[in-house]
Amino acid sequence: MSRPDKTRRRLLLSLGSIAATLSAAELVGCERAINVADRYERQPDAPLRAGKTLNAAQLKTLREVCRQTIPTTESPGAADVDVHGFIDNQLHHCHSDGQKNAVRSVLDTLNEKAAGDFTAQSSADQLALLESLEAARNGFSGDDRDRFKFTKSLIVFGYCTSESGATQALRYLPYPGGFKGSIPADPTTRAWLLQS
Repeated sequence: MSRPDKTRRRLLLSLGSIAATLSAAELVGCERAINVADRYERQPDAPLRAGKTLNAAQLKTLREVCRQTIPTTESPGAADVDVHGFIDNQLHHCHSDGQKNAVRSVLDTLNEKAAGDFTAQSSADQLALLESLEAARNGFSGDDRDRFKFTKSLIVFGYCTSESGATQALRYLPYPGGFKGSIPADPTTRAWLLQS
């Protein structure tokens, strides 16, 4: 069995080229999601404080969810590039109240299941809780799982639109060539960020 961080990295690579396109942006927010994402100034070392949509405790929990979802490997992980702050900003500018509440609900439910503080749990315990949430077991509902799926789509979108995600986890070429239907690939081949 492969290590969880490598499995998540493979998932990111397979979704990356889709999540970073305009059509994917429309799926994860408003038609101007790319513009909002582009204007966001990432602050990876900023102290965690209340955001525009999430309170300080929710942002702290989201940071740990980001860390578990896209961990640091040979490239920075989602928490390293302030994806939690990015998501708060995207929710504020591009998402409905229902979508905002979905993310809040996931974070609050994780804290509740973690005896009040998801961030105080060990990395292994955090991962176990997220796996239970993703499988809708151990007290998590199907609705919880669906809210988490939406939250993960925001994490992938945020990471793929970060400089590190776009240039280190994905390959970046501002103007890639035309469509090539069959290219050599192996498990180490990275997806293109702006494949046409």
